[in-house]
Amino acid sequence: MRWLSHQKKPIKIFIIIMMFVVFLFLAIIIYLEATNNSLFESMSHYFVGDTESEITVDEVISYEKQEIKDENLDEGVTEIRQEGKDGKKKIIFRVTNDKDGNEINRTFIREEIVAEAVDEIIAIGTKTPTPTNNNPSQNNNSQQANNQQYSSNGNSQPSNNNSQSSNNSGNNSNPSGGNTSSIHYCTSPGTAGWSGRYWRKYYIKTNRPCNELYGKISGYTVEISSEEYHSYSVCNVQFGPTDEVLETRCTDCGSDYSGPDPSCKTY
Repeated sequence: MRWLSHQKKPIKIFIIIMMFVVFLFLAIIIYLEATNNSLFESMSHYFVGDTESEITVDEVISYEKQEIKDENLDEGVTEIRQEGKDGKKKIIFRVTNDKDGNEINRTFIREEIVAEAVDEIIAIGTKTPTPTNNNPSQNNNSQQANNQQYSSNGNSQPSNNNSQSSNNSGNNSNPSGGNTSSIHYCTSPGTAGWSGRYWRKYYIKTNRPCNELYGKISGYTVEISSEEYHSYSVCNVQFGPTDEVLETRCTDCGSDYSGPDPSCKTY
């Protein structure tokens, strides 16, 4: 009996220990349920180290604005030749997180261009507007009307006729009457102008001095030599009256939006 009583004591201790373990396990489960965590997640918090992953970040490539000068546009006038458009790129990083999920390091890996940005191109006019209060053709028309009026009056005003004749002879020396005694070769100052597809420089053959041209060709004030003029190709473009602009020549200076080719001559 003593032996049996001696054997039951370890069994009681074992049962007490097992009951304690069971109660402890149930308490842990109840706590995890209350905090919405699994047993694995709670244990991994203590045993799992830092983790690495790759992430992709999208970024916008802003377009730039380019300004070009155009001598075919009046000074102060602007014109958009090409609409700007933003581009897009992707940047890939390697990110390191700690066991709590907090980012502790980020390393650049590479970037990929998804779409290139398109620059906005704005043309700015540099052409000086032609004065409107100096129109020799209107003066000539008024002079001719006066001549007809004096002719209808006959000889009753001889002094006026003589005075009018002297005025007419004075008008013959006016630039609007044309100076056919020599041929002039003219071009515009500055760089080439943008025609919508390419840069082009124009040269004209005229019977007037370059600084006495009016209307559409008033800006062609630079006089060049006959040898230089004939080195360019003939253009099928008419700038002014055929009795003033006898021929037009031109040279192409490239098709890059950013500006004419450097080889194009500047005056």
